[in-house]
Order: sequence, then structure tokens, then C-alpha cells
Amino acid sequence: TDGPAGEMGLTIDAAGLDLGAGIPATISLTEKGKAALRVPVSARVAGDFEMTVALTTPAGKVLNKVLRVPVRVNDPQVSQTRRFELGAGDTFTLSRDVFAGLRAGTGSALVSAGPLAQLNVPELMRGLDLYPYGCTEQLTSRAMPLLYFSEGARTMGMAQDEDLDKRLEKALQQILTRQDGSGAFGLWQPQGGDFWLDAYVGDFLSRAKAKGVDVPDIAFRAAMDNLRNQVSYASDFEADTNGGGVALAYGLMVLARGGAARIGDLRYYADEKANDFATPLAQAQLGAALAFYGDQQRADRLFALANRDIATLASRTGRAVWRDDYGSTLRDAAAILNLATVAGSAVVDREALVRLISAPDRGRSTQEMTWGLLAAHSLLKD
Repeated sequence: TDGPAGEMGLTIDAAGLDLGAGIPATISLTEKGKAALRVPVSARVAGDFEMTVALTTPAGKVLNKVLRVPVRVNDPQVSQTRRFELGAGDTFTLSRDVFAGLRAGTGSALVSAGPLAQLNVPELMRGLDLYPYGCTEQLTSRAMPLLYFSEGARTMGMAQDEDLDKRLEKALQQILTRQDGSGAFGLWQPQGGDFWLDAYVGDFLSRAKAKGVDVPDIAFRAAMDNLRNQVSYASDFEADTNGGGVALAYGLMVLARGGAARIGDLRYYADEKANDFATPLAQAQLGAALAFYGDQQRADRLFALANRDIATLASRTGRAVWRDDYGSTLRDAAAILNLATVAGSAVVDREALVRLISAPDRGRSTQEMTWGLLAAHSLLKD
């Protein structure tokens, strides 16, 4: 400012903030002089605050400067899962003690029982809801559980009735923008070439259509025609060649749900190639396809093989085994549990599968969360 040099009066006001000690009441400025002050400021709550600095010159002129001070809580979100059993006649009281150690007013608690608790459905739903990325696999994984857990999403405050419809519609529209003229889907743009991804999106579309979601007929027919073509031209395979039949088994299952798979193909693969599939999930998917056609005997044999092989994988490699089909041992276990339960097959060890997928010692992938939710839904329905 222009004016006479000398002693300047200084006041600082900051409603809602705490200013440290040692702020001088006056400062001395010489001709063309400059002064810099460090003012300690602390906040008790988050919000947008104002700090007004007033300087009174020797001539009595008051100069005001208003500074905005945004205060934010930068603590990361944390979650805790506590599991316990209630015996006959036991009770549990939910009290504020569950929020000990958390910032007041920022926490929420969810209590679930039965299969919902065993597989921790609320955590899986929230994990998918907060997932930040949007490739075709991730979009499909986030949308699939909404077909079955709309009531759960509303209860958890994640969405209202109209929001769920909009979210499903938006996800469907985004997914269909990745479909090319052949009916195949690309990961980020219309670009075919991933048979497994085509089957996964086709699985979602057929489930959505069965649930009454408005799936465009042209897009749906193109997706199913593409799967039929890929199944028809699929090469012979062994466990370590041509993808081990992993995508083929998934494509057959999706087609079988709509009655579009050839029963002769299903029986051939069950009778001649059952041990050549590279993953337990592929065996279970072929079993599910046979169950759709009422061939429960062959279906049970496939599910028994899947149950045996998933137990072997879990004991040898642990749970964090990632593969080209977006899968892992944990994902396969959840999917086998879902498919076997829906197919009415009693040959899998449900309790062992639930133990395997219920408490991983790491974060989950979108596939693991989605199939964990589908497994929980099938247990509830069962």
C-alpha cells in the first residue's frame, strides 16, 4: 500500500479456527519495507472458513484482506469386519462401541446374518460400488449383482429404486458401445477377439433380459450369434493348449441357458473332454449347461470334478492365482458354489467352498466380488 512508514496495527480474525500464540499486535514497516509473518492455524472440524487480516496504517487507513481456508479430513476410508456366532438364546446389542477409534459422525454399521454374513455381502457390494475403473469387464462386474441385490443396495443406502434402474441402464449402454458389428465386445472399444469376455458379457445380457431389463434385441441377438459362431469354430483343446476350453465352456453355458446350445456338443465335451478343461470353473460351467437341459447325471459328474480340482488348487497354490480369463482360485470357488447351487447339485462341498471364499487375506478383484455376491444370492434362494 502507499502511505507513511512506521508502526502498523495488526488484527487477525478467524471464526471457527484456532490461531496460535505470538501474533504481534503491531509491525513496523520502513520505506519500501516488507514483513512476513507465520501464523499457526488449527481446525477442529472440516469446512470452509475465512480468515480476515486487518492492517491499520499510521494514517488510520484500515486495509482488509480475506483469506479462504478450506479444511478437509484426509483420513482414508477404513472398514472392519467382525465375525461371530450366536448360539441358541444368545443376543447381540449393537452399540456405539463399534465406532471406537473412528472420527465421530463419520461411521456406519451394517449387521448381516446367515449366508449374507458368511460371504460378507455388504462389503462386496460396497467394494464394487466404489470401484473406480470402467473397462467392459469391470462395468459388467459392477452391474451384474444389481440384478439380484436391489433390495440390499437400497437397504445400504447405495441407491433408490429409480437410481438402480438408471445405473443398470447406464451400465448397459456403456457396455453396448463396446460391441462391434460381429456381436463381439472389446475391453475399451468395439474390438472382438476375446472369447471369454464375449461370454461374460453375454452372461450378463441373458441374465438382465431374464430379469426384465430392456436389452435391445438386435444387440442381444448379435451377441448370441457371435457366441454360437465361436463355439462352432472352436479348435480341439487340451488342458495346456488352445486356452484349455475355458472360454468354450462359458460360451456353451450362456447359450444353454437360452436353449441355444446343441445337447450333442455338451455331452461330447462331458464324456470325452471333461478332464482336459484347464480350470475347475470351466468344468462347472459345462455342468451348469447340462443341468439347464435336464441331464443331471452328467452335470453332477462335472461338478464333482470341479469340486475336486478347486480343492487341489487351493491346497497347492493358495488363493491369489491370476489368469488370462480374469480369474483366480478364489473367483472359481465362488462361481462353482453359485452354479452348483443353482443347478441343484449336491456333490460339491458347500461348507469348504464358503470357507475358501469368505475371508481372503487380501483385497478382492471385481470377478471375485461379483461371483461372491452371486454365490450368496444362490444360497439365499436355496
